[in-house]
Amino acid sequence: MNAPDRKLRQPAALARAIRAAIVVPALFALGVAALKEPAVIGFSVFGTFAHLVMVRYDGVGRKRSMRAAMLTVLGSRSAHYRRLARRAYPQCVRKRLESEQ
Repeated sequence: MNAPDRKLRQPAALARAIRAAIVVPALFALGVAALKEPAVIGFSVFGTFAHLVMVRYDGVGRKRSMRAAMLTVLGSRSAHYRRLARRAYPQCVRKRLESEQ
């Protein structure tokens, strides 16, 4: 990476950091006040942090929005599958123990 590229990226990184410093604590406070479920709060805070800081979307406008929407949909689906698995696990264990007796 040469010097001009580095100079162009520094303001963008600072903007992402400031955005995350404002949005993530606000989302955490909202989650604690409204949801009161630690797993969901943690997942939403990490997902927001990932969107704002860790992911670098190429392109602008519609293309960028579609990529962000795709990441959001995939993240929410994985949370949904986790929730379903958490509900089904005790039933599976119970059936397995009953079948062994």
